[in-house]
Amino acid sequence: MPVATAVLAIAGAFATTSMQSSSSSDVFQPIIGYVLEEDGGCDIPVACSTIPNPQVCKVWYPFGAVAFEKNPVTGKCVKVLFRP
Repeated sequence: MPVATAVLAIAGAFATTSMQSSSSSDVFQPIIGYVLEEDGGCDIPVACSTIPNPQVCKVWYPFGAVAFEKNPVTGKCVKVLFRP
């Protein structure tokens, strides 16, 4: 009986550790997204998140313009972001 208790305790410790590490990556990670303008620029900032979910980041909901992540090298906005 004591051996079974020890094995169960060790298994529980590993399960708890793996749950803590996976849940920490699901924490809100804020990022500034930008809305594409008619001239091709993207300079209108919007608060967005990098964590994927069913709702994309927009200026307003439900029909606002979609916000994108701005590439710091090219200055182009191509990667879709998600609603915080």
